[in-house]
Amino acid sequence: MCQHGDRTLTQYYHGDPYANYSWPDGEGGLTPNGKRRMFGAGQQFSHYYSHFQGLSPKHIHQRSTDVNRCLESAYSFAAGVYPTRGRWVWDEPTELSHLWQPMAVSSVPTDIDAMLYWAPNCPAIDRQINKIINGKPVRDYLFTQRWFTDRLHRYLPNVNITTLANYYDLYDTLYAELYYDQPLPPPEWLRAMGVQQTINELAKLELAWYEFVYGDLFVQRLRAGLLINQIILNARNITKQLIAGTYGGDLQTKVYEYSTHDEMVYPVTRAVSGGRPPYPSYKSAIVFELHLVNREFVMKAYFWYNDVQYRYQISPLGLCGGADGNQRVYGCELNRFAASVAHLIPDNWSRDCGLNYTQTIYTKK
Repeated sequence: MCQHGDRTLTQYYHGDPYANYSWPDGEGGLTPNGKRRMFGAGQQFSHYYSHFQGLSPKHIHQRSTDVNRCLESAYSFAAGVYPTRGRWVWDEPTELSHLWQPMAVSSVPTDIDAMLYWAPNCPAIDRQINKIINGKPVRDYLFTQRWFTDRLHRYLPNVNITTLANYYDLYDTLYAELYYDQPLPPPEWLRAMGVQQTINELAKLELAWYEFVYGDLFVQRLRAGLLINQIILNARNITKQLIAGTYGGDLQTKVYEYSTHDEMVYPVTRAVSGGRPPYPSYKSAIVFELHLVNREFVMKAYFWYNDVQYRYQISPLGLCGGADGNQRVYGCELNRFAASVAHLIPDNWSRDCGLNYTQTIYTKK
């Protein structure tokens, strides 16, 4: 699963000097740097797994949230993973056909996409997050940050910043403005405070939001559980094919790629590893691998972290600790992995969210 590439902002703060700025890519749109980053991510993935993935674009199954920046990221990533070669050149005289080929990406409406979208309709999650960010641990944490937050309020007296989520939103907006493909000049109040120091402190507050919210098992279960379940289902389907001798062929899916958001990459990483991952920057990914070792199917996972040079830094994730606190290992048997995360997979997501749909959206399989 992979976070989308660089994007423009999605919201403004009161008094934002760029509130009327005309964004060529649209608000929340994938930028040219984002497309370049995701294409490069696909190329690096292809180089890393060249011994396994094969040449056929039919070997990849892609699903994305129904958000343009994620869909475009998936298209860009796929183009890097599977460049056109041989029979996949679809029109020999056309230069484009030697560089790119269309590859399918599926999606479902965001309000019911509980597997990939970061904010599907789920009243229970909304209540729990509201409880967390207004709870005593978060209030106590914010009290320790008053040296910075009080100063920020003096420079932005008309901006309503009272919760950790508000600081998250402010950082998100400023980052998009300052690190846009064509960076915008820092506003006067930010220059007066000190640009880099302010951005660094807001980044710490945003990471604290991730840690408080996605450190909660209830939120992990309803936000990350369905994707974790799908990863296990994919792996078990492959094992059945291998055992039955039906695995292989030109149409065999070898790579499942899910294009999503930072607010999905972080909780899934946190849920399966139990640790505190770094903030998921653009194109950050979690890669799950299925291995056959001594006649056992073994799951391994890696956090692919984007650095400033557009290259991935790869770190293994400890798995199979589970709710019982067992020591995590860098690779464990598939059934053991499934058992270690069973408490994170909802039996009936729509019911657990407090929805009254006549037809269940997701159930545990």
